Formats: sequence, structure tokens, C-alpha cells
Amino acid sequence: LHEIKTALLFNRYNIKERHGKGVLVTSVNEIRGLRFKYLFLGGMVDGEFPTRYQPAIFFSGEHRKRRDERRHLLEERYRFYQAMCVPEKCLYVTYPLKGDKKELTESSFVTDLEKLFYVENKSENDFKNFIGSKEELFKAFGKSELEDPSGLLNSDEISEAIKIDSLRKNEAFAESPYTGYINENISNEAKNKLLSFKKREFSASQLEEYAKCPFRYFVNRVLSLETIEEPTEEIEAFEIGSLVHSIFYKFYSEIHKKGIELNGCSDKEFKDAEKLLFKIAEEKVNKIKFVSPASFFEREKIFGINGKKENSILYHFLLTERESEEGFIPEYFEYAFGNIANKSPVSSIEFDGIKLRGKVDRIDLNKNDKTFKVVDYKLGGKKPSKDDLSKGISLQLPLYMYASKILIQAEHNEEYYPFAAEIYSLKLTQKDFGRKTISISSSRKMDHDERIEMNENIVKIAIESIVKYVNLIASGDFRLSQLEGRETKVCVYCEFKSICRIQEVS
Repeated sequence: LHEIKTALLFNRYNIKERHGKGVLVTSVNEIRGLRFKYLFLGGMVDGEFPTRYQPAIFFSGEHRKRRDERRHLLEERYRFYQAMCVPEKCLYVTYPLKGDKKELTESSFVTDLEKLFYVENKSENDFKNFIGSKEELFKAFGKSELEDPSGLLNSDEISEAIKIDSLRKNEAFAESPYTGYINENISNEAKNKLLSFKKREFSASQLEEYAKCPFRYFVNRVLSLETIEEPTEEIEAFEIGSLVHSIFYKFYSEIHKKGIELNGCSDKEFKDAEKLLFKIAEEKVNKIKFVSPASFFEREKIFGINGKKENSILYHFLLTERESEEGFIPEYFEYAFGNIANKSPVSSIEFDGIKLRGKVDRIDLNKNDKTFKVVDYKLGGKKPSKDDLSKGISLQLPLYMYASKILIQAEHNEEYYPFAAEIYSLKLTQKDFGRKTISISSSRKMDHDERIEMNENIVKIAIESIVKYVNLIASGDFRLSQLEGRETKVCVYCEFKSICRIQEVS
């Protein structure tokens, strides 16, 4: 195998191409004996062509002979000579002046060539007024640098294209089919497809995507375009999130059976709960098999940095649960509604004919004053802003409050009221870990009734926004994002940036 690998270094490999068709990009070895009208030799720098001689210290005797320095230079010269015999009209020789922050030296072959032949140097000034393609002709005509090139182009067609391009740049958000408002001049089949969206089930993430950028929703959800992602050995955030969710779900199912309440529990009950939680986590993690070095720190965060349980997500979670003093008891876990629901008393959630689906991580009840909390676990721990809630851009927690109220009423045959919706941050820092309550009020102190009224208002805003978004989707309104601060909120992480026109209008 070693001998074969060594021999491969000195052999040529043929590329199958249709001779005389298009542009052939290949190595110098591959053009021996061929004829082309034009030949471009790029990268003519010292060390690249001719390549540097490297002594074959570790090769066997047979291969070492082939690597003689003099023979190496002769072979490189002959390859260059063969390349010069290929072009019938012109030979273009190019070399970069700089690379990797250092100046490069032109090949000795170029120096020798200039001594033997008359060489004409070309610069971009030689091609300043040169039109070499149809695209360049379009551009020149569009800039009004040319008169109507009669006989070459359809000037009416080009004028219309210029008009459309001008509309997209100067009136990027107008109601026009060229700006993403596609309800005009489309087939009945396309209209019916858009109308069918009203019959679909929507998740909060889908509707939030439309709220932030209708064009992104169109590309992703209507056209179903996908981007090619690089594979990674690291565990994705959503995978860690799913793992932690499943650990907490099984943990609470077990302590409910044992009648343990973490809120204000004794030291013995806390130790029992700790032992149970870490045991469940160990079983779950071992099934996934964290084997790559990249996943080591993720495991550390779950079980404890440097092997200390006190520095783990699990231990911080138990402490936070124990210190809760508002009288709420965790009652429902992983409550799903819509077509993903399983054995739920309320499988369908809808309003105005709009069907919704989702899964609530946790619902806590206070049976004394008939109120509930919606709890959503997040690894990052960032809660939605007051502005996003007020404008109907953040929809997940408001939708979960709406669905939870229906579920609780079906289960208890009593009406419960939304006291809070919380992001449960699992970010392993002292200031970030724990519960973060969403709000649209500027007041830090609210009484019991004011909090319920505010949360019902949040739900109302979300419902009105969802109805608006679904109607806009069905009507074919997929214009660019008009969200304030869209560059940092939406565009910066968008995988469809390369096919979006937002950079032209920003």
C-alpha cells in the first residue's frame, strides 16, 4: 500500500471532457498534445511552476532515482514547453503579486520567456470599454452608456426590466408582484395553494417567522427551499434542549408518583430528588453516547463542571424549584396540542378557523386562587422583549397561555387565569439561571388582578396578530422584512441571505 501511494504522486490522471466545447480547467499535464485557440496559465509564481524540488529522503531506491533535482527541473521545463505549444492564437500568463500577506516572486519561466519573446502586458484599462458577454451588454445599456443597440437586444424588454429593477430599489415595500406581493396575475392553481394555507395547522415558530420576515417564510415554508449545511461533530443546541426536556419530564413524572413536592421540601426529600434526577440524566445521556471531544463540555454542564454537582444545570434546577414561594405546583408536562397531541383532553386548538399546534414544556397551577403559569425551558435564557410582545412578533408564550387555559378548563371543569408566562433559563451562570417572567407593562409592581389582566391582553394581541398573519399569507403578501432593527434581529443569521434583496434597499 505504501508503494502504491508513493507511485500515485508521480502519475497523471485523465479528465473526460468534450474537446472543443466550453472552457477546460485542468492541470498542465492534462493538455499535452491538445490544441486550443487560447490558453491561460495562472499562478506562475516561484515554487508553484516550476515546483520546488524536495529530496526523496524516505522513498525506496527506485522512487528516489526519479526525484533527482536535475531531472525534476528538466521535467518542469518540458511541461512548460508543452504548454506553450498548445495555444493557436494567444497564450496568457498570469501570476499574483501577493498572497497570504506576503509578496510573491514571479516564476523563473516567466523571466526567461520575456527574454526570448515580445510580451504585451494587459491591464484593466485595456478592457474598460470592452463588452465581452450578454450580461455586460445588459449592464451597459441599463446604465444608459449605450444607445439602443438595434438588432442586438429587445429594447422594450430591457426598458421594462430596468423599470422593474428601479421599483424594487426605490419602492421595495410597495404592493407589487415584483416586491413579493404575489396575489396578482397568478394561476388559479397558485391561488388555491395560497388559500389552502388557511386550512393548515400553524406552530408559533412558523408564525413568528412570518412576523419577522414574510419573504423568508415564503422561501422556507411555501417554496420549501433548503440550504446545504456543513456537518458538525458538536451536539446542536436543539438536541441538548430536547435531552434536558426529556430528563425533566421523566423526573417530574417520577416524583409525582412518590408524592414529593420540591417547593420548600426537606433536606432528605431534596437529596432523594437529587439522586433521582442525576440517575435519570445518566440513563438518558448514556443512550445518546457523548463520544466526540466537542460534546464533552455539554456533558459537563449537565452533570457538573469539573465533576462538581453543585456546578451543574441539574443541581441549579433543583435549588430554583425548592426556593419557589408563590404557591404554584407543577401539574402538566410536555402538553401537546394539534396534530402532535397524544392522549390529550384537548387535541385541537383553533380560532377564526385557524388551527394551531405546539407543545408546552410545563404548566404550574395554584389551586387556591385558580391561576396558572406557563413555563418554557430555554438553554439560552433570553426572554421576549416588551416591544416584540406588544407588536405581536413574539407569539410562543402567549399562544401557550391560550392553549393552557383551554386544557385546564377541560381537565378541571373550572376556569383558571393566566398569572404568568416564564422563560426558565438553563444558562449556567448565576445571574442568568432561573425564571424570567414576560411582561408588556412598564410597572415593576403589579397586584394579582393587574397581572392577570396584562397576560390576557398579551394573549389578545397574539390572537389578533395570528389572524392577520394567516390572512396575509393566504393573500400572497411575502414582501421583505419591515421589522425595525431587522439587520440584527433577522438578517444576520438568515441562511437565505444570498437570494434576498434586502441588501439593495437597506
